[in-house]
Amino acid sequence: MITFEHVFTGMQVGLRKLDHSLASAFDEATYTARHSNYKDVLYACVLGRPDDDGYFSPASIRDPYSMIVGKSREIDAYNPQLKALSEGRGKILYRKGPERRRRYRFSDPLMEPYVLLMGIASGRIDPQRMLGADK
Repeated sequence: MITFEHVFTGMQVGLRKLDHSLASAFDEATYTARHSNYKDVLYACVLGRPDDDGYFSPASIRDPYSMIVGKSREIDAYNPQLKALSEGRGKILYRKGPERRRRYRFSDPLMEPYVLLMGIASGRIDPQRMLGADK
């Protein structure tokens, strides 16, 4: 019988063997000397509802972000981080559209599963809760 613990242990082994360019890009995008919410924003991005082209809106990550940080948050709580993650912070996200209709997706398709695994490994994403939630 395969349990969640078996899957989680396998994911951790996989994380250690992943291409180091993903880890470097993630670290470049999220590292700050002070506390920040860049990682939580990226974790929410993984849980956002993408369109057929893989783009998600800031509104589609409101509920996942609120779940991750443990309190209700509006778009203005994380929108500056989305912009930074698509510009100077490693350009880990790609952005399209005018200011009020922006949509985002991960610049590297492999980054999305990497961020998901990092979120689970860090305890910020609860996979059992995620599986019960509508994505």
